[in-house]
Amino acid sequence: MPVTIRRSYRDVLRRQVIAELTGIGDIYLALVSDQWGTALTLRRRYEDCMRLLDDLGWRETDPGEEFAITMDPVPLMRVLARLHERAGEALELHLEEAMGGQEIVDATVALAICGDVLVGLADDHVHDAMLAYREARCSRVDSAEGPS
Repeated sequence: MPVTIRRSYRDVLRRQVIAELTGIGDIYLALVSDQWGTALTLRRRYEDCMRLLDDLGWRETDPGEEFAITMDPVPLMRVLARLHERAGEALELHLEEAMGGQEIVDATVALAICGDVLVGLADDHVHDAMLAYREARCSRVDSAEGPS
C-alpha cells in the first residue's frame, strides 16, 4: 500500500534527495580506483534516490498537493535511513558551529539514534503506535504552519 505525503513534506524530502544525488560522481571515482564493492553500494544508493524522485516528481513545480510513494519498502527504508542520517549530521554540525552547546548536540544525536532504533523496530507490533505518532506530529506541524 503506497504512503501518501503532502506537498510541504514532499518539497523538503525532494530537496534532500537532490542533495544526496550530488555525490553520484563518487561511483566513477570508486570504479577508477578498483573499489567495485563501493561502486555497487553507491549505485544502489543513488538508484534508490532516483526511484524516490520518480514518486516525488522530478520537477520542482509539480502541481500535486499529495504524492504517493509507491516504491518497494526495502529500498524506501534504505533511502529514508540515509536521508535521516544525513539530516542528523547536518543539524549536528550546524548546532556545533552556531551554539557549541554539548546539550544541544547530545539532543540532536539522541534524535538521530531514536529514529534509527525506531526504524529497526518498525514491524506490525509498533505499526499502530507509529501511525498515532505520525498523526500527532502532523497536527503539531499543521498548527505551527498556521492557516493556509
